[in-house]
Amino acid sequence: MIELGAGCGLVGIAAAILSAKQVTLTDLAYAIPLMQENLIKNRENIPAITKVECEVCDWFTATWSNTFAGQEKYDVILVADCVWVKELVDPLLRIMKELIISCGEKTKIIISYQRRGKDAHDLFYSSLLQHFEVDEIDLDTAFEEYELPNIFYLFECTYKK
Repeated sequence: MIELGAGCGLVGIAAAILSAKQVTLTDLAYAIPLMQENLIKNRENIPAITKVECEVCDWFTATWSNTFAGQEKYDVILVADCVWVKELVDPLLRIMKELIISCGEKTKIIISYQRRGKDAHDLFYSSLLQHFEVDEIDLDTAFEEYELPNIFYLFECTYKK
């Protein structure tokens, strides 16, 4: 699995702890040292067979061929809380489309995020529907014991034929 915009690496490290076979954490260069530090701090909780890497990936310049060439194909693409301004939507969607096309139609994209602005949310959601099959997970049912504000989203996306 690969995590786009991993930040401190929390979601990808959790996937590694839960026995994902290979985890690639990606973000801008400034985030890599913190990711690596958190990976080291959690290494004892990650199964020995799990391979975890930290890679630089700038959505504005990244392509499959220049960033991920030679990598194994990913079966899951994680995107956690990466949408807060409209300017990030198109570059993120472009790299997601490249990844899912390169990795295969069975690859799943799991997206979680908190809506911060109406314009960014509307653009992101409409673009997701345009390019992917989108299944919105009902958080009210999944977390019925909690009273969640209507600003959190969880999507499972697949290749749109």
